[in-house]
Amino acid sequence: MARRIGYVVKRFPRLSETFVLEEMLGLEERGFELVVYAIADPREPIIDGDVKRLKANINYLTEGYSAKREGLRIFLEHLRLMTLSPRSYYQVVRALPMGKDRRAWFKNVAYGISLSRLIRLDGIDHLHGAFAHSPSSAALVAAQISGTTFSMAGHAKDIVQSSPLSLRKKVEMASFVLLCSSKALKDVAQKSSCDLSGHGGKLKLLRHGVDLDKFRPDQFSTTERSMIEDDVLRLVTVGRLVPKKGYGDLIDALAIVQARGRSFNLRMVGDGPLRQSLEEKASLLGIRGRITFLGSQDRQGVINELSRSSVFVHPSVVLPDGDSDGIPNVLLEAMACGKVVVGADIDGIKEAIEDRISGRIYRSGDVRALAKVMIELIDDRETLAGLANRARGKVEMEFSKDMANDMVAELMAAVAPRFDDLETEGEIR
Repeated sequence: MARRIGYVVKRFPRLSETFVLEEMLGLEERGFELVVYAIADPREPIIDGDVKRLKANINYLTEGYSAKREGLRIFLEHLRLMTLSPRSYYQVVRALPMGKDRRAWFKNVAYGISLSRLIRLDGIDHLHGAFAHSPSSAALVAAQISGTTFSMAGHAKDIVQSSPLSLRKKVEMASFVLLCSSKALKDVAQKSSCDLSGHGGKLKLLRHGVDLDKFRPDQFSTTERSMIEDDVLRLVTVGRLVPKKGYGDLIDALAIVQARGRSFNLRMVGDGPLRQSLEEKASLLGIRGRITFLGSQDRQGVINELSRSSVFVHPSVVLPDGDSDGIPNVLLEAMACGKVVVGADIDGIKEAIEDRISGRIYRSGDVRALAKVMIELIDDRETLAGLANRARGKVEMEFSKDMANDMVAELMAAVAPRFDDLETEGEIR
């Protein structure tokens, strides 16, 4: 009988979180049965085509409940557990400390209580919270009630949003914790006061993997001679149009590039709350005609846009609350496609790009430094092919999807063995 893993996410499916989908597909390919438990349906207008490959059923914990009735539902979930099993409720309260955000705590506990009933019906052997905040909180609560094992993952914003006390308890209770960058590992260790010689052994560095067959240079016609056609630098960037992506800095830098007499075209893939202000800024600076705002695209759309470009730019910034990118998957995908990549010097990006070896790094938030890098790329075409080739090599060595999924499968197998394996070992009587 296959191992059955419950994957708990906040919203599914999401275009900006294809790394979760890849991990799920990888586990299914390795013989696991999955059930997805999403707190909500994002109802995004574009769904990645690979979602169709996922065999797992998808359950939405808030499906059928209006916002007006959510408070009543949360209250009833708490009341039900307190009435039916006061001991279980006490264990949940001990396992998941309330912290400052009481509203979030009440909601997450209610989601976990609801989840505990679902996983019993689905015969789940192990629960995995795919993000460190609400999904892992709900997964921990459900695991406490049902007696299943529990693991979690941490990335970027979800770690920032987790209270230290709650995070510490989740690390303590988890079988293992997957962290997608060295920065994420360090942040979780520090925030949870985790002694790396103790519970720290649970913290596993697992960088997201790239599908090297899907993202590859040989499907593109771009060559060293055509990387800059007619002295026009062909740029692409992909991401949600939100503050931490730093797209305002990119537009400011491109205005400098134009003022210095260089030509470029930028294609921006993604949507978000800053789209209108970014378009207005580009118009004000006189470069609107050189920027194409494409909106959201599925992965094939991203591949198509990468094929038209020579340079991928990711101008991330660190927000005042500490939120920043980890290692952006699309940056790795661009590298796998043999693109020259330019990124800000935040910790996660520096794990992927070695300046002047596998790409270019500039000081985050320094608009003039970003403009200087792009001007150098226009003026020194000979460096482009070398940077692109070494970018692909870096991803092959350190960010392979198969290598990442093998590690996840090994960890999952250790906490959720097959029933027939247990019988062979004489552990089931």
